Amino acid sequence: MQLNSGFTTILTDLTTQSKLISDSIRGTTAGSDYVERHWMVPSTSGTFNPTDIPNLSTPFNRTALNTEYSQQLSGSSSSGGMMGNIIVDGLQIAYMSMWERSFRERHKTDVRMQMHLAGRRRTHGDPTDGVHKGCVQKYVQAFLDNTVKP
Repeated sequence: MQLNSGFTTILTDLTTQSKLISDSIRGTTAGSDYVERHWMVPSTSGTFNPTDIPNLSTPFNRTALNTEYSQQLSGSSSSGGMMGNIIVDGLQIAYMSMWERSFRERHKTDVRMQMHLAGRRRTHGDPTDGVHKGCVQKYVQAFLDNTVKP
């Protein structure tokens, strides 16, 4: 079994892009006073539009790796579902997923951040069904009342 080519590509991309961003922030990019913002997306993504929200996950496609992982788990792959291969596929998927999540967090707009914050705070602040009063307080109270069942 070999590492997935998409996985090794993202490791190369992340290394290259991290250096570019570091150089940009520190002002050490040679030959230019203006340094453009670097989008941390896979080099294989082609034309990338960060405002195309419905298709934002396209550059981070893990379909082939997910299929291989599924076949490993079911024992229907050519390598016979060996535990080491299952672990390796799982690690690669987890790392590639992490890249997409960190991309979305790092590059979201102020408007999207404020809307997500508003939704979270509404849930936290609901006095009846919110996280603090509706969940945590009721859960702890259930312990005091000895009504929590294992």
